[in-house]
Amino acid sequence: FIYGGCVSPLDMKTTVFAYGSPEWRIADVALSQLSLHYDLPVFGTAGATDSKVIDAQAGAEWAYSLICSALAGVNIIHDVGYMESGLTGSLEALSICDEIIGIVKKTKSGFEISEETLALDTIKRVGPAGHFMEEEETLNRFLSDVWYPSLFERDRYERWESRGCKDVLQRARERVKELLG
Repeated sequence: FIYGGCVSPLDMKTTVFAYGSPEWRIADVALSQLSLHYDLPVFGTAGATDSKVIDAQAGAEWAYSLICSALAGVNIIHDVGYMESGLTGSLEALSICDEIIGIVKKTKSGFEISEETLALDTIKRVGPAGHFMEEEETLNRFLSDVWYPSLFERDRYERWESRGCKDVLQRARERVKELLG
């Protein structure tokens, strides 16, 4: 069995389901809490937006809903990539949400604290005037301990500019085309 439901708040001004509303998130948290009580996995809704286009509103609603669902313990998330209050879907939106999901998963995983990860001997050896860029511990862990985006931009302005100043939507379109082959 899987526990869940779709508690859809209605915006009484527009009579449209409000995917981006905090009430929807609160309902998903409540469903998740009930699923824990019944010892069942739970499905919920996240990664959807009321926005009609991929814009700041869409990004905020995707991130907010995905973070809330993850922190609430929702096991199965549906409607990822939905737009316009669930009336349309977008592969670019799905691609951007995939990137947000990567961030959320990394955040939930936290970081390991152990003798090895604290590297106190290395800190003592390097001292306050040194740096850790060439240390074996850094070289062994920087790829696995840090989340690296595949879609979001982190590079210097000049390098971003030399690659055509592409925004996240342009990069998402390229990614979708690449995946669809």
